[in-house]
Amino acid sequence: MNADMEPKVLIIGCGVAGPVIALLLKKKGYTPVVLEKVRELGDAGASLMMMPNGLKILALVGLADVVTQQVPHLGELRDQTYTGKTIGVSYNPVKWQSKYSQPACGIKRTTLNLTLKNALIDADIEVHEGWKLKTILEKEDGVVAISEDGKRMEGSILIGCDGIKAMSRALLLKEHQIQPEEAAYTGLMQTAGMSPTPLSLQKRPGLLNLYGPGAHLICYPVTATTTSWAITKRDLTEAQETWKICSPAEMILEQDSLLEDFKDWSSPALELIRGAERIIKYGLYDRPHLEPKLWYSPKRGRCVLIGDAAHPTSPHLGQGANQALEDCYHLSQMLPTFDHESDADISVEDLQRVFNQFSILRQPRTAALVKGARAQGSMRVISGGIAACEERDKVLSKGWEDEAAVEVNFQETSSLLPHSTRLRRVLVVDIKNSDIDITIFVDPVIEKRALAKFDKFLLPQMAILVLIAYLDRSNIRNAKVFRFEAGAGLSRNQFNTVSTVFYPTYIVFDVFWVVATKRFGADKTLAVALTGWGTITLGYAIVIGTANIAAGYFAMFLVASSIYIFNCLVLTWISINLAPDYKRSVSILIFMSVANVSGVLSSNIYPATDAPRYIIRNSVSLACRE
Repeated sequence: MNADMEPKVLIIGCGVAGPVIALLLKKKGYTPVVLEKVRELGDAGASLMMMPNGLKILALVGLADVVTQQVPHLGELRDQTYTGKTIGVSYNPVKWQSKYSQPACGIKRTTLNLTLKNALIDADIEVHEGWKLKTILEKEDGVVAISEDGKRMEGSILIGCDGIKAMSRALLLKEHQIQPEEAAYTGLMQTAGMSPTPLSLQKRPGLLNLYGPGAHLICYPVTATTTSWAITKRDLTEAQETWKICSPAEMILEQDSLLEDFKDWSSPALELIRGAERIIKYGLYDRPHLEPKLWYSPKRGRCVLIGDAAHPTSPHLGQGANQALEDCYHLSQMLPTFDHESDADISVEDLQRVFNQFSILRQPRTAALVKGARAQGSMRVISGGIAACEERDKVLSKGWEDEAAVEVNFQETSSLLPHSTRLRRVLVVDIKNSDIDITIFVDPVIEKRALAKFDKFLLPQMAILVLIAYLDRSNIRNAKVFRFEAGAGLSRNQFNTVSTVFYPTYIVFDVFWVVATKRFGADKTLAVALTGWGTITLGYAIVIGTANIAAGYFAMFLVASSIYIFNCLVLTWISINLAPDYKRSVSILIFMSVANVSGVLSSNIYPATDAPRYIIRNSVSLACRE
């Protein structure tokens, strides 16, 4: 394909997510252009903890080894009190390389940024620095990004990954008629530095947490001789996240203040503070989570947010950059591949569908991690004096007792599978109740072809089954099987008339159970339904033996109506829990087909000469449906 015909993707931001999504999309036939507001990447920020889930994504663009070969790999996770008492320790990180195909390691933010920028240059991807976004204009056939100095860039897609203060996020929220919110100050301040690695930390590279009264210190190696550290304290005075490095005079004052505050702390706190080569101080911020539909533009749908632009988080779980990389992977997997045989453009409808799937997939997980990071930060710097700290340390210690549980918790936070699972095919996207849920996405073009075959060959057969089933259930033969002609004096189309009485219950119960399930949850709703159905069935069993024919038929009516309740419950569950729409509609069709076939079979369990056994017939039908 001619380069001029490849869909152009405008990527706002050249932090972590921007370069990686650019490299991934370049492989799929797109022409990415990266627009960065900073004129030149400098020595800004502190460090990042790269976990195996993030490094797996970097491996897809050939950069994992570049990162991991520069820095020591974590060999342990350790929690200590500020007095030096061990709360808990795990040596599981030693196994992560073989288990997950990647280790965990710290890296200077600047080192990673420069590595990613150089990768863009090597891949012949345009990078425009000093390009500050002001406006986005969406058209039917493309999108235009306009800078503050009036420069225009046109493309087919725009991906906003310009950080916690993202202009792309503000512009998309305005399109949704929502006033952009301010980044929320978490009430926590961090002071971070880089220092020569103390002797006490040189034996085994690891991630160390020190917990003290109203303060927390974390440290880990970022080179063979340098350790990155950060102190978190509560501070009601909001400070901007400027990442400004302290001047020499400011640094001396900050060091003196920290040495005084931490004079009672055990090693390596004082060594790290005293040996700091530089210090930066900043407030910690996050934002309220966005609903999935707010991750992408509402009208022509050519813009989408990823990384901190979509879900900025405080750093306490070490997942900010790693989650941004997961975003890159999933979005790139969902977007179609373009080659010599592909059309040169992607339709708005396809983009809307991709962005909708992407946001629905990623929003629950990232929202939970943002919430968890904030909670973790509050726990780390708990106030209330020594007694409160000791209570917190007991809770922490209990969490370290089960080594297997520690590893499971790490897997849940980092969304990891063992090395045997190939990331190119599948990636963990969510974990519930310690079970790993796996979602596989294919190109929309391939999916369309598969669904077209499904529509052509399977759906007609389903329709025939439904037609046959309903014809059988509606004919007078059923009346003979059930001896309605003798017991109730029914003939001709009178059975059809009677059977229609049950169908209005579909409407009534469907509305009721949808509302009830959404409001009270499936567990409570099912409990009520089972109790009600059980009561009705028991009553039927009692009444069926009576000589009162009217009472018997009324009981039968209640049992039959109860089965409709269960039909509605199943349909309600499918409608609420299955997505996208196509999967939901096909699942309902299959369920109804099985239900109708079961009606045919169960109607013929007893021949016309046998007495009707409605409770058995209905039980068989219900079992088939469930």
